[in-house]
Amino acid sequence: MANENERTISSGMILGSRYRIMRMIGSGGMALVYLAVDTQTGREVAIKILKSELANDEEFVRRFDTEAKAASSLSHPNIVRVLGVGEERRIRYMVQEYVEGTTLKELIDQYSRLDWRVAVPIALQVALALEHAHAAGIVHRDIKPHNIMITPDRQALVTDFGIARASSANTITFASGTAMGSVHYFSPEQARGGMVGPSADIYSLGILIYEMLTGDVPFDGETSVAVAIRHLQDTPTNPREIVPELPLGLCDIVMKCIRKTPRQRYANARELIDDLDAFVLDPTGRYGYVDDTIDMQTVSVEGQPLAPNADYERIHELERSIQQRRRSRQRENGLLIVFVLLFTAMLIALTMFIWSRLNPPAREEETLGREYVVENFIGKTRDEAERLIGAAGLPPPDIREEARSDTPMNQVYDQDPPEGEVISLSGIRRLILYVSSGDSSLRLANYAGQNVRTAEADIRYRYDSRYEVRVQMEANDETPQNVVIRHDPPAGEIPPDGIVILYVSEGPPDVSIPLDLNGRSRMDVEYILGELGLIIAQTAVISPDPALPPESQFLVAIEPMPGSVVRRGSRVTLSFADYYWLHPTPVPTTPAPTTVPTTTPEPTTVPTTTEATTTPEPTTVPTTTPAPTTTPEPTTTPAPEPPPTEPPEAPTTTAAP
Repeated sequence: MANENERTISSGMILGSRYRIMRMIGSGGMALVYLAVDTQTGREVAIKILKSELANDEEFVRRFDTEAKAASSLSHPNIVRVLGVGEERRIRYMVQEYVEGTTLKELIDQYSRLDWRVAVPIALQVALALEHAHAAGIVHRDIKPHNIMITPDRQALVTDFGIARASSANTITFASGTAMGSVHYFSPEQARGGMVGPSADIYSLGILIYEMLTGDVPFDGETSVAVAIRHLQDTPTNPREIVPELPLGLCDIVMKCIRKTPRQRYANARELIDDLDAFVLDPTGRYGYVDDTIDMQTVSVEGQPLAPNADYERIHELERSIQQRRRSRQRENGLLIVFVLLFTAMLIALTMFIWSRLNPPAREEETLGREYVVENFIGKTRDEAERLIGAAGLPPPDIREEARSDTPMNQVYDQDPPEGEVISLSGIRRLILYVSSGDSSLRLANYAGQNVRTAEADIRYRYDSRYEVRVQMEANDETPQNVVIRHDPPAGEIPPDGIVILYVSEGPPDVSIPLDLNGRSRMDVEYILGELGLIIAQTAVISPDPALPPESQFLVAIEPMPGSVVRRGSRVTLSFADYYWLHPTPVPTTPAPTTVPTTTPEPTTVPTTTEATTTPEPTTVPTTTPAPTTTPEPTTTPAPEPPPTEPPEAPTTTAAP
């Protein structure tokens, strides 16, 4: 069946009093694309028009307008510019820059696979476009070869920014209605239904590079759910195993992009660009280093089951239901027929019951000829009005609800017939009460998990600047930087004072490196840094013993320096040494030379011996012979030379008489 837009849009038609439709140039699961001419500038443009079934979806139209306006703010050589959006005759359309060329998917299909010398420049251009978009707070969510245009001079342009939520044949959608993106290219966090950030685009770009180099995507399956499970569980085959001539460094870059855990991928598009630039300069180098010390709690290794997750279990439920439906199609059809028959019977019985209540024969006789003067029900609650109508003997009123900002919820704001009109109780006319369902348009949506700039833009657009947005930054370990943690009031409520407070993550809190780490054992240092949430990036051990145990290693240097204030989760470099490197002088031998000065006062005892020899002159001869035995004591110390020369002079003086 032809789409309604195809019937209403024809060649020569003018949209927005400016764009003249020329012909259709493409179509997809979401929109039709037409070539048009801007009558004001004369240049060709591409107009993307939503299909009628999506244009009638208010939620999708709102999301389309908000994200299209955000994408129109991007200006980059590798991004197809959005020139504007509009609506005319119930036709929602987006005006884009017209690009002559082919999609990257068509290019891959034409050559089976691309030479790495062609693929790397294309990947670099896409990464530059993503870096610009991420800096503006916009996540593409649907990077795939179909959304990359290649011009004849090999310029790559990214298109369809912000419309990845649309449903199509290649998307997977949970029961909540959240579109996940193209199943062959989306990230594991998208498969889980979790928060999607810039890292998801890097993962999709890695899958895109993988397909350019090998000609095929790393994960495929019979159903979309099967492919999603493989994104969560399976480890992709290294591209070098498929195409052996690929450079090892380029394969390492691709494998880092498609890591299961976002923290093990490139932290941002700039890091990926730097590695690709370095690879272009030196294809023989090694790139794509991955820190394996990062927490692997949510990662499946070699096919092991993942940690419990509600959305992950939901994917398994979907897969099991698909398999059961294939095996028991006839049984399901039989149950469906039985259900339809039961529903039809119940509907007939309910219709007969209502008809008998509305037209009881006895009541007609009782009420025949009686009249009722209609009361004023405006301002009363719905329950109160229904009670009064029932007490008057009238049939239940026809309630028609409408959202109104000037009337409280469940309050009657109009009625038909009006007050004072006389109606017959035996007639078939029913009172009509118009009841307010509240101002649903003012109820706050859920912005938790969105980028703060996207949330602010959506609030201003959705609520027409009726709410004042205030941003309050908070340190948070679990929520990425510039992402909304929660908001006050919560989703579904109306701000009583017109103020919406967005609590936004400023990333992990700052920590200070302790001043007393130097000289402490390696085990103490690692424990302290782990408690602070810091990551040890590199260690060095200064010791002649290559097998020095950790308990004998003591910290001698740390980078950043002690006292520095860094982000929680920052990387530090440590240097250790053994005890004898810190204390090169042996402890037991140091006291010996220090005790020598204490023995020098002993030679002062020599004068006491001279006094003993001078008093008894007859005995001086025998006493002089032991004198040399006492003199050797001072000779043990090289410092006092004069004392040994004095004793020989004493005997010469005694021999003179």
